[in-house]
Amino acid sequence: MEKPTRLALLKEIAEFLNEETEMYSMMHGGLRYLINGSNFTTGWIFFINEEGDHELVSSVDLPGALSKKDCHYMTNGSCWCVKAYNNKKLTKAYNIINCSRINLANQESEKDDYLITHHATVPLRSGDEQYGLLNVATPHTVVYSQDDLELLESVALQIGSAIKRIYLTDQEKEAARISERNRLARDLHDSVNQMLFSLKLTAHAAHDITEDR
Repeated sequence: MEKPTRLALLKEIAEFLNEETEMYSMMHGGLRYLINGSNFTTGWIFFINEEGDHELVSSVDLPGALSKKDCHYMTNGSCWCVKAYNNKKLTKAYNIINCSRINLANQESEKDDYLITHHATVPLRSGDEQYGLLNVATPHTVVYSQDDLELLESVALQIGSAIKRIYLTDQEKEAARISERNRLARDLHDSVNQMLFSLKLTAHAAHDITEDR
């Protein structure tokens, strides 16, 4: 099937991301669009928290060498990408010349017809905020073209913006939930106070009636 033009692909991805409200389905769907509509054949996303810890949160069509043992080789051992990200040195899309994790996975696996040796990486960001890394690869490809890297950066910005939007939406929902809970608590408190005041008046009235008799 013929691949869409770069502009058409970015439009498709943008339309999909704008409709998604759940974080993980958004990332996985956006990554799937990228892999299906470009020269890349596999991709994966790491979330990286403020402490620098990374988590594999999405992957598409990983080759056997990388998907074995529940993606053990993707999340263990030294990783230049994550180190560069945490050191604020990864600011755009890069060709990764030598990935120690991929090398180890290939060395410890039988020959794979879908062999990945090199990948490209780019930070997921929105403005000054960064959320993790988007990595992509193609079998038997050592260097990814400038056009490929520019496409990767464009999609990373789209996904980063969608992440921020969903974060903000979730924060707004949580704030609204807390506000409603506090309002209900105040209403209950006021209701209880009113009931107690009414009971107090009733008790005084009953006491006065009893004394009159």
